[in-house]
Amino acid sequence: MVDESEKKEVENTIRDTIKQLPVNEKRILEEMDKNPRTTAEELSQLIEINLRNVKKNTDRLKRKGLITRVGSRKSGYWEIEALGKKRGQATF
Repeated sequence: MVDESEKKEVENTIRDTIKQLPVNEKRILEEMDKNPRTTAEELSQLIEINLRNVKKNTDRLKRKGLITRVGSRKSGYWEIEALGKKRGQATF
């Protein structure tokens, strides 16, 4: 079982990680928080970067453990691991 001090430490580490993210990664997290079912193509248009860069940025976010893909490519959604917040409540 995780005690409160360990939980706080993890939350602080995640916050620090998010603060240090490049602008495009932060913007992707924000858009995924607004709409977890958003596609790479939609992100490309919203953030105004090409599709290849969206995929590179989402891969980095996955490697950092900040996002995971739940379900299939077609019917799945993005889950933001940052602080375990419900959709629309994560702070970036």
